Amino acid sequence: MKPIRAAGVAGRVAGAFLHSRLTPLAVVSSVLLGLLSLATLPREEEPQRILCPVRVIPRKGLLLGLQALPALREEFPALQLRVAGETLSMPDYYDTCRSFIAAHGLQEQVVFLDHLSAAQLAD
Repeated sequence: MKPIRAAGVAGRVAGAFLHSRLTPLAVVSSVLLGLLSLATLPREEEPQRILCPVRVIPRKGLLLGLQALPALREEFPALQLRVAGETLSMPDYYDTCRSFIAAHGLQEQVVFLDHLSAAQLAD
């Protein structure tokens, strides 16, 4: 292959990388270093919180969100779900949600806060 005439510093650097036998080694080592960094990077200590401001009724889909929580905890072990909303409209549905939480050991991760004002939600 005929060498490319460089138009400046960037062109000379690019040309050097294009024709160097060390370029594949540099790429592979960069990828491996990135993977090593991901594997050894400590996880965040503070819990990640999801605030869900909804009335606890079926059409709001809280149970669906609760069903996703075990899978999310695999990636984010300190994840917390905070449900801010009225729970008395449909007590059977609320009991179903609580049963799911108990059956999957999510008592520490899911907190029901009852109804909160807009100012309280902002905090």
